[in-house]
Amino acid sequence: MKFHKALCLLASIAPVALTAETPIEGLWKHCKKPAWVTISFQSGIGKGSIQAHAQNEDAKGLLLLRNIVLADATSSKWNGEMYSASSGSFVSVNILLESEGEISIYQTIDANESILCLSRQ
Repeated sequence: MKFHKALCLLASIAPVALTAETPIEGLWKHCKKPAWVTISFQSGIGKGSIQAHAQNEDAKGLLLLRNIVLADATSSKWNGEMYSASSGSFVSVNILLESEGEISIYQTIDANESILCLSRQ
């Protein structure tokens, strides 16, 4: 009987632990364009796909960010890669959670100027 109660308790706790969100996970809106990006994580590695783009409907579903990983356990910074249309390839980026509602993305080689801003939706 004790085993059964413990199993039921574990079953009720496990889904919560498995669905804990990363702070940057979710739906984000481009700060300057009518475009939305969904960031999701699986096994600690994230990706960002275009959910919708009012000026370019063909962009829906395209991969914008990939290989997103937390820089270190005490920061609000992630490393990853972002698709660059001008080069036709992915470039290394740093992703910084500026506040609970805003992400800034910087190209790794020039961390002085944000190349993309996203706000939480």
